[in-house]
Amino acid sequence: MSGGTAGAGRAGERPEVAVTPRTCAGTGVCAFYAPGTFELDGKGTVRLRAERGEDSAADSAEDVRNAAEACPTGSIRLSFPVER
Repeated sequence: MSGGTAGAGRAGERPEVAVTPRTCAGTGVCAFYAPGTFELDGKGTVRLRAERGEDSAADSAEDVRNAAEACPTGSIRLSFPVER
């Protein structure tokens, strides 16, 4: 499986999430693993619930990572803040 995950981050650390709807295949695995973070729009492509002002804190960092790793097209990218 393709995963667009960037770095592992620390255990439990909440990643920043970005999606590319243009490459989404509409499988819905993201919404299965992290339904508080991801949803499919009316065209069957991924979007972030936070873009509609919804709080995605209900999903654990692990749920979000699993969703990104399960995405067959790599349409979900995770990034973690870098400590200085």
